[in-house]
Amino acid sequence: MNEGAFKNMVVQYCETDDKIKEYNKLIKELRVNQKDLSDSIVDYMSSKSLEVCKAGEYGVLTLKTTVSKSPLNVDTIRENLSKMITDTDIMNKTPEVIANEGAEYIVNNRETSEKQSLRRSMLKK
Repeated sequence: MNEGAFKNMVVQYCETDDKIKEYNKLIKELRVNQKDLSDSIVDYMSSKSLEVCKAGEYGVLTLKTTVSKSPLNVDTIRENLSKMITDTDIMNKTPEVIANEGAEYIVNNRETSEKQSLRRSMLKK
């Protein structure tokens, strides 16, 4: 490879890198705009109790609700263990039963949160 070819590759590399940065900036702006529109659409669909919105040639928007539980951490475990101990009579139970009931209590008594989002699907032709 001669020096001229090397310089040409460096120039092409830099130009390509600049284009990628420009496109990434544009994509970020589009994602922010899409998020704002999504939030508005979700709010409207929720207020009108709509689960599906037909978007004509653009397909169908479906309102999805996801329920998630809070993660387990030391505070959550400590809090739920304290509640479990005060809610039940554990003195007459075996350690294995206490462990099983405690684990189940901790896992089942975490805070839950709901998040709504839009899913777009295309109609089959």
